[in-house]
Amino acid sequence: MTLSKLTSRRPSFWSLGILIFLGLIAGTALAQDASDCLDCHEDEDLTKNVDGRVVSLFLDIEKFEASIHGQEDMDCIDCHNRPTHHYNPPAKLVNKAMALGNIDPSLPGIKGLVVELMSDDYGSTAEALAGIETGMFEFYDEGHPEIMAKKLPDLERSIASVKQLFSTNIFPEMKVSWRDFPDHIGHLTTPGCFRCHDGNHETDEGEVLSRDCNICHTIVAQERKDGARFVSLDAVEYVHPEDIDEEWKETNCSDCHEG
Repeated sequence: MTLSKLTSRRPSFWSLGILIFLGLIAGTALAQDASDCLDCHEDEDLTKNVDGRVVSLFLDIEKFEASIHGQEDMDCIDCHNRPTHHYNPPAKLVNKAMALGNIDPSLPGIKGLVVELMSDDYGSTAEALAGIETGMFEFYDEGHPEIMAKKLPDLERSIASVKQLFSTNIFPEMKVSWRDFPDHIGHLTTPGCFRCHDGNHETDEGEVLSRDCNICHTIVAQERKDGARFVSLDAVEYVHPEDIDEEWKETNCSDCHEG
């Protein structure tokens, strides 16, 4: 077989499947404990560019070992279980795309619509992309005809962006999505921190791991649904955007925020 023929041959469905499978297991197979992570993260010069900001990736091992998580002998991957191959939930993808202007934030109801369409179950990527395009066109054609008349190019550009986001994060044929391979950092769309901080786990000394937000978070500002803004360096009391009384204190965020 000549090199030209070899390089021009398209990969088979099964070969792609094997490559994706190997990628999925790489995060956990290659980083078994904290020492593997520290091979890089002990470097004080290790940085990453995040949205134009230089962020340090250096980990002071002495500070970590003195922390509550370090004292409990937790490994990095107990929480950082997706060091690579991130499959982001739709809401996170849409928020960033809207902030960047790739999805037009002025389109009425755009976020809820796109999150719903991206979260649907599809049998294939082709079916998903067709469903997203049809769903978005129908939503605005039937409910907001003025958008079709005045902002059709913006809608078409937004549809193209949504299809690109789906294609690079959700893979129906392989059963790969944020649901199948959750990221334990945070606790919005997966149990994450609440796997332990659920009010049911105890330390060896009998101390209950509380669900209280203020243990980890200091909320210094919040804009409420009515537009009122509250700011305090001493912390403001969190108020859930929807009136669900105290339910949010007992229920995991991911029970409602599935996508």
